[in-house]
Amino acid sequence: MVALNLACGVYYISNSNWVNVDWEANSSDVKQMNLSKPLRFVNEKFDLVYTSHFIEHITYLQAEMLLTECYRVLSPGGVIRIITPDFEKICREYLKQIESRSLQKSEYVKFTLVDQMVRNKPGGESGAWRALSQGDKDLKEFMSFWAGAPVSQGQSERYANGKIDSLWKKTKRALKNPRSLKRYLLWQYYKMISLLFPEWFRNQHIAFCRPGERHLYLFDFDSLKALMEKVGFTEIVRSAASSSISGRSDILRLDLDSHGNPRKGEESMYVEARKIINLRDDI
Repeated sequence: MVALNLACGVYYISNSNWVNVDWEANSSDVKQMNLSKPLRFVNEKFDLVYTSHFIEHITYLQAEMLLTECYRVLSPGGVIRIITPDFEKICREYLKQIESRSLQKSEYVKFTLVDQMVRNKPGGESGAWRALSQGDKDLKEFMSFWAGAPVSQGQSERYANGKIDSLWKKTKRALKNPRSLKRYLLWQYYKMISLLFPEWFRNQHIAFCRPGERHLYLFDFDSLKALMEKVGFTEIVRSAASSSISGRSDILRLDLDSHGNPRKGEESMYVEARKIINLRDDI
């Protein structure tokens, strides 16, 4: 059974049962592919399509095209598994924290919703929140519970103190990985070009975030289910980080951390469905 991991990032399984693709290939185990275009695979090639925290980074219309492509490359009876932030759950958690007067937690939930839509630098203000939580055990635990494993303390302190690596340090790091050198040099070129614009324009209209970092749309279960039904999927269900209707155990390695907790926190929802099996009457 061959599985496809769409927009895998750094979370993928390296064996012959998995095909891993992303916008950029930072490993020989990952195929580079433009995910805004039709997938470069033949019809009904995969028994499973998996994608985690990708569909919220494209527009609604792009999501419809992507799901149509996922349906095409799935074999009849195959399973699709989508992990994405749950807009309804986020709103309910925000109201829950407001009503309990846990105002700092409610602000953090609001931050996780808004920041990835408007940030104009890598990580947005997440590092400042991590630094803030260092002296507050309750807040720190809630942040890990809600959004997943935190960044390192050193990284939090670096963001909070406004420290950034020097250009020379970044260049040396890029030189260690030939695959990333071209991307790094282009990134620096784009930054130089941006200096031609007024500062107010750069601040309001130019975002130097990492690829796939900003959110362009958010689904709740009902809206995602409706879109999947439109494409043709059936048996659409809520699942969990620790279970899958596919019956595959290897898939759970992608969604659970080393402690068995959801890798992307409780804000996520897990939605699975099948491609319908076309039955023909024997003649």
